[in-house]
Amino acid sequence: DCKQCLAVCPTAIDIRNATMASTDMAERQRAVQKLRQLQDDAFAKLVDEKLAADESFRIFITLTNDIVQQLDDH
Repeated sequence: DCKQCLAVCPTAIDIRNATMASTDMAERQRAVQKLRQLQDDAFAKLVDEKLAADESFRIFITLTNDIVQQLDDH
């Protein structure tokens, strides 16, 4: 299904929302690790041709990169 990336976007947003208010650096690092794991899983599916490199994939990668940056900056 080429829309699998959009299916996990809410997961990424939930991670961001649950972590943004936290001042605990360890919690923020765990959130970044979760986001990176989501990205790794998406790239693995892309390589295995179970995921299309389309606009949905780009949106997912951009979203997760933006959330990681927000967590790093906060």
